[in-house]
Amino acid sequence: MTHRRVARRLMERVRNRCEPSRPISPAIYEAAPLSGDEFIFNAITENPNSLCDLMLRRLGYGWDLDQGRSKALHVAETVAPSLEWSTTRIEQEIDSYAKHVGEARRRPSTSRPEQETIG
Repeated sequence: MTHRRVARRLMERVRNRCEPSRPISPAIYEAAPLSGDEFIFNAITENPNSLCDLMLRRLGYGWDLDQGRSKALHVAETVAPSLEWSTTRIEQEIDSYAKHVGEARRRPSTSRPEQETIG
């Protein structure tokens, strides 16, 4: 069961029992925009063991519609000097990330999910 499905079921059960404390707003599915400095900060302080670890567990790009595929090269090239990754290592990390996302994660969406609201 996905977190989204659990949240939807929970909302169905409590919707008529509680008044929202603030206005209802559309759900946002993308990770927050981060800068190169934030990539480097996370790479240095969080000690990721791979690009996959950095992208999915530290930066949250697995939640993007394309699961961070469009950002992987940029992130890898940005953190490479801090992590002492060679050009070969960058390529290996990109390939490993693409393989992991392709095999272990949901298929990336090409369109937005139906607009859900959270309140």
